[in-house]
Amino acid sequence: MRISVGIKSLSRLPYQAAAVLRNSSYPGLYSLIIDADETELDQLQQQQEQQVPVLLTLSLWQAELAATESLPKDAAALNQPLAALPEVWLQGRVAGQLSADTALLQLEKEQTPLVVWFSSPIALEQGCWLCVKGELHATPVFAPN
Repeated sequence: MRISVGIKSLSRLPYQAAAVLRNSSYPGLYSLIIDADETELDQLQQQQEQQVPVLLTLSLWQAELAATESLPKDAAALNQPLAALPEVWLQGRVAGQLSADTALLQLEKEQTPLVVWFSSPIALEQGCWLCVKGELHATPVFAPN
């Protein structure tokens, strides 16, 4: 799943950064973890300083099944599907299983599914409705040179 964001601030660590977002093409998303090498983080820093939108691919890590009733009230609202980081809650239909611990989750208003990495192997039926919680991560998408 790809989104476009404007980065307000970037707190860097080696191969990772926490980003506070100025805006996002995905409603309700205000911060996330970006996984990137140092060169990519430098590019993100430049784009932040120039206030240029950044294209990111999202995935959910360390995911676990969650009961729908455990969703925070704001996450259950139609326009606020994400809770505060580091843990997010998402709902969608299984679009496919990639491996024993990886699946594609089709969110309601998104064209491309989200890759979900579960904390342990799980068997899922395609088309079944899931509520999951996990860490939202992003990787930058840069145009080839």
